[in-house]
Parts: sequence; C-alpha cells; structure tokens
Amino acid sequence: MKRVFFNIVLVFLPIILVSFLMQNQYKSLVETRFEATNTTKDGKNQNALQEIKKLETEKPIVMLLGNSMLGEGIDNQQLNKYFEETISKFDIGGSATAVWYLMLKNFVFQATHQPKTLVIFFRDQFLTQPTYRTTGDYKRKLFRYASKDEPLIASKVFGDLSNQTFGRLPIYKYKTYFADDIDTLLKQTVGQPLDIEVTKLERMLNRSFSTEKMRLEDVTKSQQIAEEYSQFDAEFFDFNKQLGRSLLPHIIEIVQENGVELIFVRVKKRCYADGKEQPANLVKYMSDLESYLNEKNITLIDYTDFSKLKPSHYVDGDHLNDVGRNIFTKQFAKDMK
Repeated sequence: MKRVFFNIVLVFLPIILVSFLMQNQYKSLVETRFEATNTTKDGKNQNALQEIKKLETEKPIVMLLGNSMLGEGIDNQQLNKYFEETISKFDIGGSATAVWYLMLKNFVFQATHQPKTLVIFFRDQFLTQPTYRTTGDYKRKLFRYASKDEPLIASKVFGDLSNQTFGRLPIYKYKTYFADDIDTLLKQTVGQPLDIEVTKLERMLNRSFSTEKMRLEDVTKSQQIAEEYSQFDAEFFDFNKQLGRSLLPHIIEIVQENGVELIFVRVKKRCYADGKEQPANLVKYMSDLESYLNEKNITLIDYTDFSKLKPSHYVDGDHLNDVGRNIFTKQFAKDMK
C-alpha cells in the first residue's frame, strides 16, 4: 500500500510543482495574447465597431440573431418585403449562446440605436449548454466578441474551478490554451521545413478539409453525429438542472433590462422532416423551457412540427435550400405579424 502511494506521489508531484512554477508566466502570456488580438487599451472589444456600424446604419426595429440555421433559413431581403419596419439579420456561423450573450452585451446594447424586438433562433436543447461551440476554432470566434474581462464566460463556459482540487492546478486551468499551443507547435514543425507560416498552413488545411469538398450526405451525417452526441446524456435534457449552469437567464436579463421584446424560435431539424420522433426527454425539456419563458413573458415559436418543410428542402445537415428557405421565411413572416 505504501509503495502504491509512493508511486502516485512520484507521478503527480512533478506535475504539481511545474504547474505552480509556470502559472504566472503562462497567465501573463494568455492575457497578453487575448488583449493583443481582441481589445483596446481600455479593455473594450475593438471588433464591436463593425457590428455597431451595421446597427447604426440599418437601424432595425427587429433584429434576428443566430447561427447558420438563421443564415440559411431566413431570406432577409424577402422577409423585409412583408414589413414596413426594418429587420436586420445577424447570423454568426458556428455560434451558440456564449457568442450571443457577448454579442448582446458588448455590441448590440453598446450602440446608440437598439431594436425593439430581438428574435433568437436555436436548435433543441442547446439553449442551456453554455460550452456548446466554444472549443477549437469556435473559441477564436468567442474571443472575437469578448472584452478583456468576461467573468461570466470564464465561469459558465470555461468553468469556475477555484473550489475544485484539480482546478487549483494552473496546468489544468489553462488546459485549453495548452492544447492550442501544442496544435500550433505541431503546425510549426510541419510548416517550417516547407517555409510555410502557421496561419497560411491553417488556411490550407481548412480549405482542404472544408465541408464544401465533402459529399453532401457525408456532411449531413457528420453534423448529425456532432449535434446528437448529447442524446446519450440525460443530464443535458434536464432543463431545470441545466438552467442555472447556462447563459440563458443572463441573455434574458440583459435583453429585458434594455426594454427589448424577446422571442425565441426553435428551427426544424432535418431528422424531424425525415419523420424521426422527438425523444421523450427532449419533449419534456421543451415543455419546461416553454413554461419558463412564459413566466418571463417571452414568446417561443416552435417549428418542429411545421409540416411544409420536407426532407427535399434541406441541402446539407439542417441547412435549408432555396425552396425551403422561401417556405420558412414566408411562414415566419406570417407568424411575426
């Protein structure tokens, strides 16, 4: 028993010592990297100017916010023909609640013009998964919308580990940065002999393995696998349990504090157009979500049972083709009137 304990100490002691010795240096590197790429000297997001300019120029009464489900699902030019008020579409590909929260906090409600109505498009249970779409390349997008100090994102997305044993180890706390640096080191190892910079190599890899070069059926299959991994984890479908861990209450709070009407739109996924039944735990989740939103005087529009969208109206994954987009836009306009 003593020998086993000794071996455990022998393995972990060097990790703990190195971790604490390097934490100040690595923390400084992380903060410098973040500040240099995203923020001005006063800690504000320098990218906000582009988004704010769009708001100030278009002056929308209704603002649509979402990811590619909105981008490929709604024809904004067609939609505006149905209304006298201006409607603007902010579709951020690959985004989810973390980016939406930052977009609202640092961009929308920093502009002098603010919409009267905000409509957020989402899929299934992902409204209460704050870590969804926040790793890898998605993390770069997240940082684009962040200011220097984002304690809520640090807590909800990357985890408040201060009270956990492993969370006290800097090597664990900065694990996502370590992963990025290892990835960069590998790319440097490949690129240097060929005289190719890391950023150029990343672009080459992204082009080579882009979804545009995959067969549509393979794209759809890979997206479905990625989106439905949590079907096997019942905890993700416990709305009341996930709510407190999520960014949803904070999104609602910031919108309502600014006197803006909030509407959530659940889009129809391809699998439901194919005739798949919703899992019982997802049905319960949506029921609890609707009850929660009703208490907050927030409208939920659910298109899961919208029968006019057929399998032939999808091009890849859950993205609609031109015909499907036209059908969905018309119905959404009708429901918004």
